[in-house]
Amino acid sequence: MLARDTDLVTLSLADWLPDTVSAMGLRTFAIPLDLAPMGLGMAWHPRNSTDPGHSWFREHLAAAVLAPAGLGDAER
Repeated sequence: MLARDTDLVTLSLADWLPDTVSAMGLRTFAIPLDLAPMGLGMAWHPRNSTDPGHSWFREHLAAAVLAPAGLGDAER
């Protein structure tokens, strides 16, 4: 919403939510630089390490971030 309603620029994953980007009237283009891959990580309070619900959420969040663009769990 900030990218749409202000003069700010945002970086995003390639082909991320193309229907939403189009509906919001945003324009996308490749970054004209050779950039090294960026590492992503997660952190949580140690008390949540063994919580089954928290573990489930972390696993699904990681899968969603690492999934190829446009492929949901049922399509892989």
